[in-house]
Amino acid sequence: MYSINEPMKNFASRIGQELSVRYKLISFFCLVVLAIIGTWQVVQYYLFSGAYFWFVILTAGLLLFVYLAPIGLCVTPFIRFKSSSRNRLKKFYCNFVGSFTFMWAIILLVDQDIKIYGDEGGVSYRNGSLPLKMLGGISLLIIGLYGLLQGLQ
Repeated sequence: MYSINEPMKNFASRIGQELSVRYKLISFFCLVVLAIIGTWQVVQYYLFSGAYFWFVILTAGLLLFVYLAPIGLCVTPFIRFKSSSRNRLKKFYCNFVGSFTFMWAIILLVDQDIKIYGDEGGVSYRNGSLPLKMLGGISLLIIGLYGLLQGLQ
């Protein structure tokens, strides 16, 4: 039986494979810049702020992967999706890391508080920049959507 989805799926998977190395490098560097901007805002507001740093220390650094998840999506232009059993692992990687990045983007965009607390008690704080926080959220939104769409291939 003929399905219209099969030619569209073949076309979409061919587009990602036919890109030259030059375009893959350009997209890689764009993703790196966006990831650095967004990750810096996440780290500044949520990792260096108060007690969240202790969560990373007490989990022996395992929680640090959650904070640095957007950087893991920078390699997705070089991932080749083929029909094999390893393809599921690649899709899982893109969906998992993309969903964490999307989560950080939503948190940065929804949370309008610009106070960066310096201690666990919330006594000392400094003010951050709301436009930079929004820029970080938008950049993480772009990267998260890119990762989720790569996982759908």
